[in-house]
Amino acid sequence: MPPNPNPLPAGSQLSYKVVKCTSEDAQYPVSELLAASPNTRGWQTAPHCEYPAEVGLEFDSPVHLRQVKFLSHQTKIATKIELFTSLPLLSEDGEVETHYAACSFKRLGYLSLDSNERSQFQARELKTVDVDIRAQYLKILFHKCHMNRFNASNQVGLIALYCVGDVLDPSSLPREPSLVAMPAVGTPGVAVAAGAGRHSPAGSREDRQGRSNGVPLVSARRDSERQLEGPADPKVHPFEQGQAALSVVPIAPAPLAVAGAGAGAAG
Repeated sequence: MPPNPNPLPAGSQLSYKVVKCTSEDAQYPVSELLAASPNTRGWQTAPHCEYPAEVGLEFDSPVHLRQVKFLSHQTKIATKIELFTSLPLLSEDGEVETHYAACSFKRLGYLSLDSNERSQFQARELKTVDVDIRAQYLKILFHKCHMNRFNASNQVGLIALYCVGDVLDPSSLPREPSLVAMPAVGTPGVAVAAGAGRHSPAGSREDRQGRSNGVPLVSARRDSERQLEGPADPKVHPFEQGQAALSVVPIAPAPLAVAGAGAGAAG
């Protein structure tokens, strides 16, 4: 029997807090992602917001991140999701030296979501992304939504967001280099950090070159309780290596009302 191309990763569900959110609907705040349950309403961007919308997560401690799961809304669906991670250096006393707003992030790649038209918007897509990286922060960019008649306000929605991995021992993580005295031309005795300048800020020329030359670190697949009829998406993206079959999580089959013509789509 051939090996499973997508074995379940080790690890457990990781807890996190949301440290940045650039857009949220007052009725569907980002805090909904923190307590996933059958009654979860999920997070949605504000109507007609500017994309990409950013959601930033901070794990309770540094982690070995192994998997990220996205359960998309059935009509308010992002066309693309990008993932970035950061593992800031620790000070000598073990405290995080750099916080989310000042971190340099490493771009892992992106994944695409199905428009959901073939299910007549009666199912939600569950996307599983396998990763293998150490991180303290996870930055997620949600790009513009798929256009459909149930989403006249051009929103993106996420019902649940799960992260799986292992908590790391802080003592095993890199430390902030101590200052050492090094001579500089015209400025003797200037103190500089050993190893400074090795990390390029996200978006810099050096960082962009690294993205284009690097090998994708992750793969994505669609997991579900049932299959949609029809052919698989022929496009293969950096997160979609080999497995591109459409799969979704069924929801209640109640008919959806067209936005602006009575009650809107549920949630």
